Amino acid sequence: MAGVIRLYWWSEIHIQKFSKENYGDLLGKYLVQKISGKKVRWYRAHKFYLRNLWQPLYVTIGSVLEHIGSHCTVWG
Repeated sequence: MAGVIRLYWWSEIHIQKFSKENYGDLLGKYLVQKISGKKVRWYRAHKFYLRNLWQPLYVTIGSVLEHIGSHCTVWG
């Protein structure tokens, strides 16, 4: 997954099983993709992944800080 940024945002598709995302919640994903030039993949922030030991999990904008752990990095 080289060149892919692991990112958490409030995803209504992944979290609430809705058919569409909220525009405001997608803004962080969009900005990270445009600024970095890399693909972004959604990861659940409160789950532990072994990958967290060597790849950062980023969080951007929105009211998601209450859903993240110490393994997350706030990109802002």
